[in-house]
Amino acid sequence: IFAPVAPGRRELRIGVDEKHQAIRGMAVGLPFPVAGWSVVAVSPQVSIDAQARRVKYQTATAAIILIMMALGLSAWVATWISRPLRALAATAQAVTYGEFQAMPDILRGVPFEMAQLTQSVRSMITSLREHTQDLESQVALRTEALSLANRELTIAVETIRENEQKIRDDISKARLFQKKMLPAVLVREDMDIAIQYRPLEQVSGDIFDIVEVSENWMRIFIADAIGHGVQASMRTILLK
Repeated sequence: IFAPVAPGRRELRIGVDEKHQAIRGMAVGLPFPVAGWSVVAVSPQVSIDAQARRVKYQTATAAIILIMMALGLSAWVATWISRPLRALAATAQAVTYGEFQAMPDILRGVPFEMAQLTQSVRSMITSLREHTQDLESQVALRTEALSLANRELTIAVETIRENEQKIRDDISKARLFQKKMLPAVLVREDMDIAIQYRPLEQVSGDIFDIVEVSENWMRIFIADAIGHGVQASMRTILLK
């Protein structure tokens, strides 16, 4: 390890000392005027290994600390950015259920773009709320108008039903009256008399009459008034 070194050169030397312990040294050749001399700096290999271990430990410790700091910084940045996003997500969920009163707050310290996005969402919710209120007002007015029209229609239908019932009652009475005007069937030993009277409607404009004038004479009267229904029936009454 102590062999001469050329002037101006450096060499790493490895060897053992007088106690047979591993050593490592740096030999430097000296220039003129002391040429031929060498300076050797020797350190025990054990000390060098211990120093290397300390350096590795310190490097690993520093790396772990830096990694933890980076993770902490990343978590803080993620929280800083996600906080307004969570607020916007909660507001969007509320708007989905029709709660237009929910407004996201513009948080301090957030990025400018996030604050601008929050302001845009607030403006959108305000527009939706005004539009919804306008629609609700129109629906209320239309509902009230439909309710009024429905009530009027119900009254009209009820009036029509009452009038129809009155007409049906009057026609039933007219039919009964017309039926009672028809003559009874005559019974004779020398003749079979049968009568079939079927009006087209409930009352008819047709009328007949059979009267026994004498023992050998009968008068049979048949008439058909023009028209159908009530008007024709009134004419038959005059004919009767």
